[in-house]
Amino acid sequence: QSIKETMMDVIGSTQHHDSITGTERQHVANDYARMIDAAMTESNAEFARLVDTYVPIEGTKFHACGVSNSTYVDCDVPADDAFLVATYNPSTVYHQVQTFKVPPSEAYSVEAFDFVAETYAKVKADLLCHEYLENTEAQESTTDCELLVQAQSMPHHFTLFQVTPEGAANGPATSAAETIKLSDQSLTFEGVNAETSAAQFTYTRGDASYSFDFDMRYYNPSDGASPNRAVSGAYLFVPQMEDQGSHHYSTAKPVVESTQGNFAAEITLTYQDADLSSYQATARIVEGDTTIEFEVRLLGIPLVDGKGKEVVASWTVDGLDNQDVFYTDTNGLEM
Repeated sequence: QSIKETMMDVIGSTQHHDSITGTERQHVANDYARMIDAAMTESNAEFARLVDTYVPIEGTKFHACGVSNSTYVDCDVPADDAFLVATYNPSTVYHQVQTFKVPPSEAYSVEAFDFVAETYAKVKADLLCHEYLENTEAQESTTDCELLVQAQSMPHHFTLFQVTPEGAANGPATSAAETIKLSDQSLTFEGVNAETSAAQFTYTRGDASYSFDFDMRYYNPSDGASPNRAVSGAYLFVPQMEDQGSHHYSTAKPVVESTQGNFAAEITLTYQDADLSSYQATARIVEGDTTIEFEVRLLGIPLVDGKGKEVVASWTVDGLDNQDVFYTDTNGLEM
């Protein structure tokens, strides 16, 4: 109970608007990170104990790994041997697909453990990979892979998988295809908008089709010089007085890389600029799901004339009636 209360206290603190947007001062950001790390360390130890208690394999020791990080780096997963993964569903709804990072391989065979029958059963799995652009001056890349597993996870419960790599350790085949298709939906990258430079997409599901644009844009921050009255920075979002509009962030032409699975697929756009204004955006669709998942990785913000930039992700959807309702998460904070 005390571990749960500690985590809930930290979650409450990090819901503060400055924590969500990252506009707090650095020492405040450091304190948020300290609180989150301490709470996660405490809860992960308890979770590992519970998994060790209920997993019917003697001598097994589990370690906690972040879903959004490299699971196989955090937990030293063997690249050429079978291993166990326990995923936890912290929400109050059932999850039909589990996702976690794995080392590059041609494919994976996955079995889910049935806690009632106390046996493993093979389940469907799709391996989606792309070249991950590193946040360094050299901008080297490595193969980044996510394994999507079709297995139901109960609310507030963990699911146990036995994962076995198959084939060469170089990831599945990718292509420059601009369309990915599943049995119930498809997503097409239509190119770049000539006027706004935004990436244009068409999403089709059944008889319905939607067009939308995605772009990374920035605001020119105020430095306090006249006619500006304030300096943009901690707790303040202040564009230049005479430049209130947003600007296209990267001038690079996107490189398209697609991975097509049986029940999941993704398109990754890589914008690689010489001045390091680089980023990647991955759009992912899953069979039976009515959402499009976007994963945006901003690879640092270069200083120009000693100033940073206020960078935002922007989506523009044509003909969408959201009835004035908008849902958002806490800007990707891991809890």
